Amino acid sequence: MPSSKRSQNLNPKIQDRVESALQQMQQIPGFEHVKFVILYGSAEEQRMTAESDIDLCI
Repeated sequence: MPSSKRSQNLNPKIQDRVESALQQMQQIPGFEHVKFVILYGSAEEQRMTAESDIDLCI
């Protein structure tokens, strides 16, 4: 799944966590049919902390 321009502007630590989550989801049968994934919440706003989760709309 290609990155959008907006996600390419993420802090590198946040980008790594988001990419790791996406890689894990890609292992789920049927994920190849997903049309888009939207990042929102503290990760998208670049204010994640160590305790933050990653909010994705699939």
